[in-house]
Amino acid sequence: MKTKTLFFSLSLIVVAAIIFIACNKNSPSTTHKDDSAKNTVYSGGTPLLIANIVNGNAVPVFDKDTLANSLLTSGLFDNISAADIDYGVSGAQEAAFITIIGHKSNDAVAFQAELDIRGTEIYFTPTEEPVQTMAKHTCTGHGCSSCKFIRTGLFNLKITGCECKTGDGNCDHTVTSDNGWVFQVVSILAAILGS
Repeated sequence: MKTKTLFFSLSLIVVAAIIFIACNKNSPSTTHKDDSAKNTVYSGGTPLLIANIVNGNAVPVFDKDTLANSLLTSGLFDNISAADIDYGVSGAQEAAFITIIGHKSNDAVAFQAELDIRGTEIYFTPTEEPVQTMAKHTCTGHGCSSCKFIRTGLFNLKITGCECKTGDGNCDHTVTSDNGWVFQVVSILAAILGS
């Protein structure tokens, strides 16, 4: 009886030790590493200068070719047709977006983020939780060989839909903001602006 109790007690201690080691091995280091990476990439949401307003035009402070090459190398786009700072002003109203348009597989794909205008400077503020003004737009053609994005709103800058450019079909517009694709684009952009 004493041997059974001793064996049972030792078994419980071994199982508890294995569980303790396994939990400590996986949980804290993984969480710490992920949190550290997010804070490094996003710099805690620190606004990054992305453009200056000169004679009513937004002039990027980054090299568009460097951004395009980084996005292509990452595999987020197959090609990029535009990487622009879209800016409009009329009286007291003004708006600015960064818009990156390209293709992935057979779909037209765009990243668009609303920018913060401060006097003659335009800022991009990366965040850990993308909001509706920082999103991936996709146009998928059905019977359409080429889709294009439709823009509406103030100064017709904001992507709001898709239409078929060639063919008789239609294009479906989807908007997502909480996925890894947006995180990767933001990470690349933040790294280029922060350098």
